[in-house]
Amino acid sequence: MPPTGAQGLPLPIVERRDPERAATLSALGRAPPTFEIPAPFADFAWANSPSPHAPMRMEAARRRAARMRGMKTILPACLTALLFACGSGNEAGPTDSGTIRLSSTSFGDGEPIPAVHTPDGEDRAPELHWEGVPAGAKSLALLCDDPDAPGGSFTHWIVVDMLPVTPMILEGAPKTRMLMNGGMHGVNSFGTIGWGGPCPPSGTHRYVFTLYALDYQPKFEKEPTRAEFDAAVKDRVLATGKLTGLYSAK
Repeated sequence: MPPTGAQGLPLPIVERRDPERAATLSALGRAPPTFEIPAPFADFAWANSPSPHAPMRMEAARRRAARMRGMKTILPACLTALLFACGSGNEAGPTDSGTIRLSSTSFGDGEPIPAVHTPDGEDRAPELHWEGVPAGAKSLALLCDDPDAPGGSFTHWIVVDMLPVTPMILEGAPKTRMLMNGGMHGVNSFGTIGWGGPCPPSGTHRYVFTLYALDYQPKFEKEPTRAEFDAAVKDRVLATGKLTGLYSAK
């Protein structure tokens, strides 16, 4: 057993970590032993060694321990984000396909849109999923319009500036400037931002959702209008995905 100090710690730890005590022990003819101490225990001993500087050392040790605990939280989160971005072969992510597969958990292509997504219900934004984004895409943009509106195309939803690894928009996306997936809402034909559900004056109308993969990331200082949206995507589209829902006047 090596000799121990006042707190029961092996003197070699103190000698390795405290030059002043090492010099004193050497002057007394006590050469420091050469055995090794594992790093985690050495850090603890260094912080607790009998010295006027012990409080500062203890604080430094606490900070190091806190950083180590933080890494245990940060690393899993980073791994989760990396896996989310990379995806698997069956999930959304950049591919070399020229067509994006756009779908909804609320309705199928060519099927009626549930009333919960309209002013007749809760006017909640539908949930959208997609896959097949081209590898060269820099951003994604979404448009939903009604080509059967009496005055021509009526815009119900604009979203811009989504990252190409974004795989979805969740149901009930808030009618705020920014979405949870990082995208930004534009101004619809109601004059508001966010989703504005179907409300045809008569008959059955089509509501066409189009997702655009763009070869650049347009910069908008404020929520874009339909005209600004059209100008931003013109001649910059790598691939599109379409989904059509139906809704009839009540």
